[in-house]
Amino acid sequence: MKRVAWLMALVLLGAGLLAGPAAGQTYSFAVEAETVDVYWQADGTASVAYQLTFRNDPFADPIDYVDVGAPTDCYSLSGVSASVNGVPLSDITSSPYVTPGVAVGLGADAIRPGESGTVAVTLSGVCNMMYEAGDAGMVSVNFSPTFFDSSFVQGTTDLTVTFHLPPGVQPEEPRWHGAPGGFPSEPS
Repeated sequence: MKRVAWLMALVLLGAGLLAGPAAGQTYSFAVEAETVDVYWQADGTASVAYQLTFRNDPFADPIDYVDVGAPTDCYSLSGVSASVNGVPLSDITSSPYVTPGVAVGLGADAIRPGESGTVAVTLSGVCNMMYEAGDAGMVSVNFSPTFFDSSFVQGTTDLTVTFHLPPGVQPEEPRWHGAPGGFPSEPS
C-alpha cells in the first residue's frame, strides 16, 4: 500500500514538473519611454503612432508579443503597421487581451531577457475620435494613450503625447480643457 502511494506521489510530482513550464510565461519589464503622435486629419480620422521602448527584466521570458490599445474600435487591421528596432513586422492581429487593440508578434526579434528594444506601432484611419463641442463649429477629442498592466510593468515611463492638428488650423484656434489631477494644466 505504501509502495502504491509512493509511486502515485512520484507520478503526480513528475506530471507537475512537466506541466510547470507550460503553465504560463513570466512577463516583467519597464516601459522606459512611450512617445505618441496623433495626426488629426481634416476628414475627422486620425493616425496614432506609438514608439515604445521596453527594458525586459533579466529573469523574465522574452517579450514576444506587444498588445497596444486602440482609441476606438473604428479602425482596420489593414491600416496597422509595426516594427521592432526598425525591422518591419507582419504578425499583426486583434488583441485577445486589449479591447479594442492589436497584438503585434515580434517573432525572431523578440526582446530577450535583460535587453531593451523599441516597438513602433501605427494605427491609420482611426475614426470616431472627434465629437461635436458645445461651441458652434468646434470639435472635441478625448484621447488616452495605451498602457500596460501593473502586474507586468514596473518603474517610471517618460511619456510624451503630441497632437498634430489638421492643415489649416491656426495656432490661436485650439482650446485646452483642464485635465484630471496629476497632469499639466496647460499645454506645452
